[in-house]
Amino acid sequence: MSGEEINELYTDRAVVIQLSELSSFSLMMEKDELAPQLLNTSCKKPKPPDSVAVFIYILLFFISVLTAALNLLVIISISHYR
Repeated sequence: MSGEEINELYTDRAVVIQLSELSSFSLMMEKDELAPQLLNTSCKKPKPPDSVAVFIYILLFFISVLTAALNLLVIISISHYR
């Protein structure tokens, strides 16, 4: 290959790369135009009242403690009757 052919090849690749970048950019622009604004002020997720959240956390804590205690009971009973 001569130097001119190599330059032409690189030029063709650069054009292909630029075209692919432009097409992906235009696709991104279409997505961005269809998407809501970046500021998420239009609809906020409703937050449960603090009392309900505390109740759920306490309930989950006691379920976890009960599960751990019953698992220990199973381990102790298996090791005792071996």
